[in-house]
Amino acid sequence: MGEADGADERFWLVEAWLLGRLRMGTAPTPAVRYALHAIRTRSPGLQIGKMANEIGLSHKHLLREFDRCVGLPPKMFARVCSFQAAIQWIGQRNAVEWADAATACGYYDQAHFIREFRAFSGLTPSHYLARRGPYLNYLNVA
Repeated sequence: MGEADGADERFWLVEAWLLGRLRMGTAPTPAVRYALHAIRTRSPGLQIGKMANEIGLSHKHLLREFDRCVGLPPKMFARVCSFQAAIQWIGQRNAVEWADAATACGYYDQAHFIREFRAFSGLTPSHYLARRGPYLNYLNVA
């Protein structure tokens, strides 16, 4: 990258590297596909240990397989999914009742929602609402 001639070539190199990593990815196993589906659909009371038992794997084996195929542990993947659900739920609303957002997106309470939101975005939900741009996952930096 340091020897690249300009920004265009740097972007091309990064893109080529990312595409190469994508091609090297491991296809999810049936157990991981099951876990992905359960996490994405937010099955109530989802616990990784119980899910591993349902699948017929040890807890550790499911964690290893999930991380190998997805690149994140299941709990982190679930946190990312919840945060993205919150961004979708907030959408382009002008005003948000944060307790409603927390409930709708599967957080235990408003405080949990705010902590997770700040952990992923670096902003409180109110600051995000004030700074967001016209597109989801986009913030005005000026």
